[in-house]
Amino acid sequence: AEQRPPDPVAQRAVAQRPSGPVGPRPPYQIRVRRTGVRGEQGLGPVYTDTLSLLETSALEELLGRAEFFALPSTLHPDRPHTGDVRQEITVISAGRSHTVGYDLGGSRRPAELDEFVSRLERIAQWRGPASAPVATAGQAPPSGHPPALAPAAPVRAPQPLFAPQPSPPPKPWYTRPAALAGLAAALVLAIVLTVVLATGGSDPLLAPDSVEVVATASSVELTWNKVEGALRYQVRRDGDLLDTTSETSFVDEAVEGGQEYRYTVVALGSGEAQSPARARSVTVPEPRPAPPAPQALQVLRESGEVHVSWDGVDGASTYNLFRGTVRVYAGAFTTYVDDAAPLGTNQYSVLAVASDGTLSERSRAVPITLSDSWGALAEIVAAFPNLLPSNPTENGYEESVCGVGGVELDSLAEGIAVCDYPNGIHLELRLYADQAALGERTTQVASGSDGPTEWLYEADDGTQTQGGLVYESRDGEDPAYRFASFLREDRVLIGLYVQWYGHSEPELFSQWWLPAPF
Repeated sequence: AEQRPPDPVAQRAVAQRPSGPVGPRPPYQIRVRRTGVRGEQGLGPVYTDTLSLLETSALEELLGRAEFFALPSTLHPDRPHTGDVRQEITVISAGRSHTVGYDLGGSRRPAELDEFVSRLERIAQWRGPASAPVATAGQAPPSGHPPALAPAAPVRAPQPLFAPQPSPPPKPWYTRPAALAGLAAALVLAIVLTVVLATGGSDPLLAPDSVEVVATASSVELTWNKVEGALRYQVRRDGDLLDTTSETSFVDEAVEGGQEYRYTVVALGSGEAQSPARARSVTVPEPRPAPPAPQALQVLRESGEVHVSWDGVDGASTYNLFRGTVRVYAGAFTTYVDDAAPLGTNQYSVLAVASDGTLSERSRAVPITLSDSWGALAEIVAAFPNLLPSNPTENGYEESVCGVGGVELDSLAEGIAVCDYPNGIHLELRLYADQAALGERTTQVASGSDGPTEWLYEADDGTQTQGGLVYESRDGEDPAYRFASFLREDRVLIGLYVQWYGHSEPELFSQWWLPAPF
């Protein structure tokens, strides 16, 4: 067999791939169209996914060197030229179509475009009227291109000096029976050949069935059933080609809310075979404002399970509940029981989902700590027996859920006991190794707080006794909080921190600080 010489462009395209793409990557759908006074010629379509890797890489390299996807849609001629031929190159990739048009004789263009068309001529055939080569603007036709579509001057044959005497005219052919029979047979054969060529020698393709269109505020998704004998499907919107794909679905993300679009899907077979179009129209809904974040999130522990509830949101159809970053529930209810929560501190938050898929912001995260023993925090439990339960599986003061907190809450503390109340109040009792660690934390708290002030408590004999120092959140700060130290011997290395989101410091003082049994 004949051995073709190595292709330098293809070898260079594979060996020296650019460091980054200069435009859409293959696969491509490529077409070339020429228009002149004699009519129109077409080259393609050429699908690169049916070509070899070397040939596809060579075409991609030529497009990159010509900076094809950065060229304008029209390369204007440098000089006026009469009777020129216009050429247009169209490349479609991943739903994006780019066309560059220019005059063969009068437009300056990258040389890679001529080489690109020459390579396509090795793959596909030109369709349309052909004519003799004609130079444009005093130049020879580009090498390797088909004849330019310019009119060819008629050539008159020389007349003989002495013409022979004319013979009697023959009998008209249409009066001969044999000629009429031959003509009829030729017409039948032509019709049969036309049908065979148009259908590719197989049954005609059926239009895509069950075309479904689903529109959201930001996209339109089309799906359809596979058509027997189809190799690809052509998707158009309002007559404009969006993509040619081998899949049976397509998502159009370049849509605007409130607009109506008409989509058509055509099945393509081998050769020029194609099915009738199947059309669907759809109106893209207007984007809706995001629903507000859910409020009043409550997290409680009951019998080793975590019970979560929140207020419903107007305009929400479902909710997503998260434990940390893990979604543990998606549904329409506003309550959930988490029976798989691990020991330790868990943060719960929830967001609302509108019917069109629009998401709200997440709610404020609410922590809860689960543990089955106090361990090293038994010292804190002994110092505050009326606040903390003797076992973390039980509830504390005012049905609070208590447990061992993580040191990430306070890196200076050796251990932290935490309690969360049904009304949203969060309590931390922090145990420090020495007065230096407690003093450093107190200094940091004091820099952003009001205080300190001395706080008193009522002793068993009814006398007012000094309890220690307390720092308060400033007016308008959310959450409101208090940080207190103690003078009592069994509490001198413990700091108390309590906070309440969505409430003021006076509310925290009156509803928890005063009645709390410490």
